Amino acid sequence: MLSLTHIHLRVQDPEDAAQWYVNMLEANIIERYQTSAGGPSVAIEIGGTRINIMGAPPGEEMPAANPDPHMGLEHFGLRTDDLEGLVSKLQVQGVEVLEPIREGRNGTICYIKAPDNVRIEIQQYAREP
Repeated sequence: MLSLTHIHLRVQDPEDAAQWYVNMLEANIIERYQTSAGGPSVAIEIGGTRINIMGAPPGEEMPAANPDPHMGLEHFGLRTDDLEGLVSKLQVQGVEVLEPIREGRNGTICYIKAPDNVRIEIQQYAREP
């Protein structure tokens, strides 16, 4: 049996990105640590899932991510019971909505842009899938 243990994000500034997730999506900071390569990292938790937010190791440059649909890990999804309220709150705080609220397979969805072009789907189920 397998279970999801974490999602791992690479960002320019782990502290700034983690604080964005705390402020915008009610994440909790679990720990701050240095990777074995010496890069800074912050672990957060949203809805029981750990997200490791890592910066580049010292002296290493990384290309920017693309917020548009693409191959590979394209986005991750979060569920809410008030999609319109959450999206309104996020927009007031300057969060970019990549795709507005629309009907999805199991309810309503939209996509937002998080720091470093991370694409997040937010869902409100019409019924439990």
